[in-house]
Amino acid sequence: QIVKEWVKELAIQRGQIDANAVLFTFGSYHLGVDEPGADIDTLCVGPKYVNREQDFFTILCGILAQMEEVSELQPLPDAHFPAMKFKLHGISINLLYANVSLAVVPSNHHI
Repeated sequence: QIVKEWVKELAIQRGQIDANAVLFTFGSYHLGVDEPGADIDTLCVGPKYVNREQDFFTILCGILAQMEEVSELQPLPDAHFPAMKFKLHGISINLLYANVSLAVVPSNHHI
């Protein structure tokens, strides 16, 4: 919900009619071989007008930083796989971002 609201706000600011982002889990959590305390690797796929450098690492990171249910927020824009690491309600999340060349990402979009 946090990500969807972020993308909708950016869409309004940029004169887009509709907006969506889709989250996918991958790695050990997705495969069902995770252990207690392991992080959840998550990919956020957004529309073409939402970029990783400014929108993801500045705007979304700022939104997450203000949320009391988010802790240990670490933006890693220069990592081999640029991501944000944080805990949401105590659960470790690695969040990556990619955009696709669509103005609206379909809810049933698959990777």
